[in-house]
Amino acid sequence: MRGFCADLRDLPSPEIPGNIYDAVFMNPPYRKAEEGPVTSEDAHSRELLEARFAMHGSVEDFLSCGKKMLASGGDLFLVDRAKDFSQVMKTCLDLNLIPKRITFVHPYAEKEATLFLLSAKKGGKMTGTVITPPLILRDDKREYTPQLKRIYSEDN
Repeated sequence: MRGFCADLRDLPSPEIPGNIYDAVFMNPPYRKAEEGPVTSEDAHSRELLEARFAMHGSVEDFLSCGKKMLASGGDLFLVDRAKDFSQVMKTCLDLNLIPKRITFVHPYAEKEATLFLLSAKKGGKMTGTVITPPLILRDDKREYTPQLKRIYSEDN
């Protein structure tokens, strides 16, 4: 595995060519540039602002870049807000990134999903999408669930 830190607007590049990677992982900023609130911590850190707000690119930009970097049949992995699910699905389909596995993430069993995890295939078939059981983060005692502990264990 080889990781890169680069501005997606500069990709592909001579150092990081496109259409060759088996997998692309992304966690794009969740909020649009004009969407608040901005915390005092965010306001004092350019890095936090850029990580939390889509100041330099939309989810469409991120997905489009991911597609450019993937080899045919490559897998794109993404985490995003549940409330943006429809927009992400439409963009993926428009780009021929076919959703293959979706997991909704809930802070508590009785709460609505706040995030989703997506695996999509570049040029995949339109069949075979799996909606997995939800990932519940905390139990009613506010402790991590056994499911989450397994994910973070050294044995996993």
